[in-house]
This record gives sequence, C-alpha cells and structure tokens, in this order.
Amino acid sequence: MAVWTYAEAAPVVEAIAAAVGPHGFKADIVGSVAAHGASDKDVDVLISPVGAVTLDAVIDAVAAIERLNRLRECQRRRARLR
Repeated sequence: MAVWTYAEAAPVVEAIAAAVGPHGFKADIVGSVAAHGASDKDVDVLISPVGAVTLDAVIDAVAAIERLNRLRECQRRRARLR
C-alpha cells in the first residue's frame, strides 16, 4: 500500500512552492513518487534556489514552511473536532 501517491503529494508540494517562492526558491517532487508515481515510505521534496539567494532569504523560506506546517496542523485538529 502506497503511503504517498503523486496525486496526493502534488498539492502539498504546490503549497510548499507557494510558501518558498516569494523568497527565491522552488519546490519539486523527486525520488520514488516522481519516478514511479508512489512511495511506500515518504515523499521526497527538493527545495532549490531559483537564482542567487541570501542567508536571510533561506531563513525566511524556512519560516514560511514552518507557518505552513502550523496551518496544516490546525486544520487537522479542527477536522478531528468535527
């Protein structure tokens, strides 16, 4: 049974890309999910700079991903309460 399929991973990676894009980065699906369409373990995400970036941009991108993680956790908790 696959833990991640490409269809499930794509919206998550698109959200990550939207979070890090304003800071000069892009996000792509790599690994088994990209090569085979599914993975039994995890989804590999490559976050890479689009051009030259500063250390501040890296820190801002990481902070954006952390905010995204907190938002998703709040959404999961809310769904459990329903």
